[in-house]
Amino acid sequence: MALLPTVLFLLLQPVDGWSDPTQLKLTMGVRQEYNDNIFFDEDDAESDFITTGIFGVDLGYVVERLQAHAIGRWEGYTYQDNSDLDDVDQDYRLTLDYRFTPRLKGGLSGAYIRDFRRDREVETTGVVFENEERTRYQLDTAWEYLLTEITALNLTATYWKDDYERDPTFQEEFRDLEAYGGNIGLSQALRVFNRPTYGRLNLGYYNYRYEFSETDYYYLNLGFSTQLSETYTLLLDAGPRYTENEYPVTRIVAGSIPGTFRIVAEEETSEDWGGSGRLSLAYAGEKTNWEAALSREITASSGQNQTVERTEASFDWRHWFTGEWRGMLTLRYFKSENDRDDPLLSDIDEDTFVVHPRMLYRFNPDWTLRGSYRYTWEKDNEDDTTRERNQVMVEMVYNWPVWE
Repeated sequence: MALLPTVLFLLLQPVDGWSDPTQLKLTMGVRQEYNDNIFFDEDDAESDFITTGIFGVDLGYVVERLQAHAIGRWEGYTYQDNSDLDDVDQDYRLTLDYRFTPRLKGGLSGAYIRDFRRDREVETTGVVFENEERTRYQLDTAWEYLLTEITALNLTATYWKDDYERDPTFQEEFRDLEAYGGNIGLSQALRVFNRPTYGRLNLGYYNYRYEFSETDYYYLNLGFSTQLSETYTLLLDAGPRYTENEYPVTRIVAGSIPGTFRIVAEEETSEDWGGSGRLSLAYAGEKTNWEAALSREITASSGQNQTVERTEASFDWRHWFTGEWRGMLTLRYFKSENDRDDPLLSDIDEDTFVVHPRMLYRFNPDWTLRGSYRYTWEKDNEDDTTRERNQVMVEMVYNWPVWE
């Protein structure tokens, strides 16, 4: 909260033209989708057609040193055969970025999100959601200070809280999550390889708190990024990580009367060392961009009931066929694991694979037509079950720059 006076001070400064926002953009659109497994069920897949109306507003003020935006987005959807799932997802965000001096810049952002459908999140977390209400509160800040012409210091911090409306009769639905943490990074230009090369150091800490467990996660990564050629860039970060977990353990023990049993709850703490990091290769051509990456980390995904060690392999590709036509492809593979010594909470051992190609046609700067297909496959190795889903979507969007 110490940053709040600074934000208010900046907003109240007498800047020329402040009374009239410099940017206002409205977004309106409609999306038609076919989903062949709306409940992501293994044995009883139910298909449906989903129609979504989209409306968004972006109110911004941009000058040389300051950028501020207030953004709202609403997606109201209706199911052809499952009207009880009809609802409106809401997303509100505020962002503020300010360059204090040529060497120092900082930013704040906040979000309030109330949603039911979160299909896109499978591409960032590997977790497949059902239609269940979630409310998220999030606050982020990022700062950069140039120590010298070749050395930069970065600081990021985040806080978020997820609240779920859930059925309390399910023992494994302990998915409310509160998390906070941050990262201190240092990068420096290196005179090696005769190419632009930067040494990197990142030190981070995160605290993840579920309803019945808490995890502290520490990591230290050392690495570098280098431009192999005019089009290829290589990045490598790697180092140790340490986690400390606290959670209750329920054990079934023999009772005082022969043939009877009782449940005993105990608090347990575990510690674990391991490795984390990221390796990526990126290509930036005249019409084609792509990036392939491999990473490993400890994370708490919204929708699960405990932290996981997640390995992710990703590939992102974009190609401009013409000035109007653009193609995109997203590939993701996730391996999420966690062993928990509790007979009432099952371990996590899941593989998730996502394929998401898209085609986009821009009629003019305002009108855009997008067609996409998403295939999601998930295997639960604990239960030996496999689920999959196919989605086909066509979307027409109009962006109206009221003033810029």
